[in-house]
Amino acid sequence: MIRSTSNYEKRQEFSIMGTISWLILIMIGVQVGVGVIIELVVKLFKFNGLSLWFRPEIMLLGMIMTVIISIPLIKKATLASDKAFPFHFLAVKQINQATLLKTLVLGTMYYCLMSMFMHLLNIDTPQYMLDAKSQVNSTLDFILLISTVCIIAPVFEEVVFRGLAFSRLQYSKFGPVGAIIITSLIFSVLHIQYELILFVFLFPMALLYGFVRYKTENVTYCIALHILFNSLSTFQLFYLHS
Repeated sequence: MIRSTSNYEKRQEFSIMGTISWLILIMIGVQVGVGVIIELVVKLFKFNGLSLWFRPEIMLLGMIMTVIISIPLIKKATLASDKAFPFHFLAVKQINQATLLKTLVLGTMYYCLMSMFMHLLNIDTPQYMLDAKSQVNSTLDFILLISTVCIIAPVFEEVVFRGLAFSRLQYSKFGPVGAIIITSLIFSVLHIQYELILFVFLFPMALLYGFVRYKTENVTYCIALHILFNSLSTFQLFYLHS
């Protein structure tokens, strides 16, 4: 059952530096730590080759470990003091089917427009996506990849960015508009580690996530939108990419 927690509601302001620090810890610190653990396992069993990092089972394992380690950190960052998980603070709520449909239609339109725009700019498919595709050699591999990229990753990232970070920032001096812009910038910067040119696609997409979060006050719609985008990208990669 989703319920609010009055402990953090009494705290009406969070610092931007504190929020950024939590994002760095969760999105970089935890994932680096998980990467080190996986690297040790790889060396222990004498696996080698960069391609191993793009193996679907390794990607899934890394994502699951990241989520498990991050859960107590997310709770602590909300300042919740009781045992209940702070769903209310993170804006995880039930959805309205009509609103969900509108969100998905808007998302599909945006994705099609941006895909055409990137095609006109002759922006190639990012190498990391091609590397991941090259490691899918069976139906099981494909299912594992879908589980990671199209389900777990979108849920985790939206809870962290449009849930935790957005809620903290909207209770700061920057307000909702600042929350949209700041979370979008950080989200985009963390994802352009692969290809700098992707910023032209990622930043507007992140702004859309933030806008949906602001208008609906519900991160669940952002999760649905993120799942849609990742699913469309995966479909395009496997079935439309030449």
